[in-house]
Amino acid sequence: MKRLTICCLAIFAISIQVVALVSPVHALSIGGTVRQPLNLTVEDLLNTGQVEARLSDVTKEGKFRGVFTYRGVPLRNLLQMADVRKEVEGYSKPIDLAIVVSNKDGRKAILSWGEIFYGKPSDIIIALSASPIMPGSPKSCSQCHESSFYKPAMEQLDRKIVFPRLVIADDLYSDRCLEDVVHVEVIDLKGKSKWKPDDKALSPFFTVKDSSGRTMDITDLQGFGRVSFSLKQVGSGRGYHGLKTFEGIPLREVLRKAGAGDDPDAVFMFTSADGYRSLLSFGEVFLGVKSDRIIIAEKGKNPSAGKGKGFSLVVPDDFLADRMVQTIKTIEIISLKPGPKLFIIGVGCGDTSLITLEAISYMGKAGAFVGGKSFTERFSKYMGDKPILFDPFTSWEPVYKKAHPDLSDEEVKKRTTELRNAEIKSIWDMLKAGKNVALLEPGDPTIYGGWEKWLLPEFAGHIEVVTGINSFSAANAMIGKNVASNKKSIVLTTPWALKENEGTLKNSVATGDTIAIFMGLKEMEMLEPLLRKYYPATTIATIVYKAGISHEKRLIKTRLVDLLSTITKEGKEFLGLIYIGGE
Repeated sequence: MKRLTICCLAIFAISIQVVALVSPVHALSIGGTVRQPLNLTVEDLLNTGQVEARLSDVTKEGKFRGVFTYRGVPLRNLLQMADVRKEVEGYSKPIDLAIVVSNKDGRKAILSWGEIFYGKPSDIIIALSASPIMPGSPKSCSQCHESSFYKPAMEQLDRKIVFPRLVIADDLYSDRCLEDVVHVEVIDLKGKSKWKPDDKALSPFFTVKDSSGRTMDITDLQGFGRVSFSLKQVGSGRGYHGLKTFEGIPLREVLRKAGAGDDPDAVFMFTSADGYRSLLSFGEVFLGVKSDRIIIAEKGKNPSAGKGKGFSLVVPDDFLADRMVQTIKTIEIISLKPGPKLFIIGVGCGDTSLITLEAISYMGKAGAFVGGKSFTERFSKYMGDKPILFDPFTSWEPVYKKAHPDLSDEEVKKRTTELRNAEIKSIWDMLKAGKNVALLEPGDPTIYGGWEKWLLPEFAGHIEVVTGINSFSAANAMIGKNVASNKKSIVLTTPWALKENEGTLKNSVATGDTIAIFMGLKEMEMLEPLLRKYYPATTIATIVYKAGISHEKRLIKTRLVDLLSTITKEGKEFLGLIYIGGE
């Protein structure tokens, strides 16, 4: 009866232009295995060529969500703008890449590179608007159905659609068609096999391996239903291969036998006997209109699949035959459903321009942020309208004490502990909801980062660190020469570390190595006697203030004997490094 309702709504249909566009601030980010991460606004998307796609929106559970004509940008065009490119050598073909599309609620849709690039551009789009397909004569619905049946279906045509929306027009079921899309990530699964082209490579059986490590060997195709079809085989490398007829069993039947029919976040990596690799998504194997045409053909018994013993993967509806695997050796079932993580993202030591492409990519994957006001304001372009949970500096005791000078130290500690516990809970709430959280950390989080003490004990096993450009690197650039060489070392340290281990100073003087002191400008009264104890008064000292902040950075050279007075005159600021020796 549901099928009849859809037909009733579609016959003699007319289209009425409607529906909202997305937020005017931030629409979509693209990252991962790309050379140019993108952060696109609605205006950016609207200025990109658009196409139309029609979607009869029915989920696998049979829920009808309307029939619409969507207008939007082909996903392949956006990926081309981002310049998808592998970093590793050995297998440059992109046909083993996976594409993960995420929405604001943390839901994901998994696609393969091949289904995006080897179909029609309008098959998979990022939609910005939609028009419902209305029945030409709505009154005729009452002739077939009770109002309690057809009215809910009609109401779906007026529902609010949240854009941008991923629309996959060729899917039989619309489960992958996410609304409120915020991020697209290109994932290189980095298969270990090296491709050494060999048309004579054989494998009399193939192995299906699931994500738990269980394996199943397939030696024949007995017991499966068969399909056959003809296709024009054209490859990107060798061109036209002729008109061929293939017969085999639907791939999804083999995968179901291996227990792979229930994970929509799975992809299937095919590796040939000669190392050739190809990837298909769960959606195109189990949800597509033409899924049953993706087959495994037995060689020898099937002339088009080649001679000898073995099995071939055939994807007949791709424009190019590049994803065809001549002799399957393994099929890996890989789940792309990792647990949510807390990203510690280094955003650079100063100017916004010092942020790395990797940091931008990870910000796109985050569902919420933690960061100081200066960071969240400067990098808002990459954050979109995702929530900012809190500013971690407000619960830092020195900052809180300064804001509440009348409170006792004991009361400050009590209140900041309560604040910190609430902050930690807010992060856990997001992670439990399946969303990644990103802490924006200055510089490189692994060099004297302040996050480790309070986050690592709570979130060990859930943390991923993204490196950033630190003040040490920026200061070295200001100095303008190598601060270390093949025969000389440089020691990164702090005033407190030197106080605890004076041997560091003694050894550095003996070897002529340079010492770079972090957080030392405000500790010169403690530091100067230590330095004077081991270094001559004439030793060169270099002070670098606010490295990486273009309008405030400055470099001062002096002698150790004048170091304290110079810093007192110039300012005992927190953001600065002191270099001792090495010249």
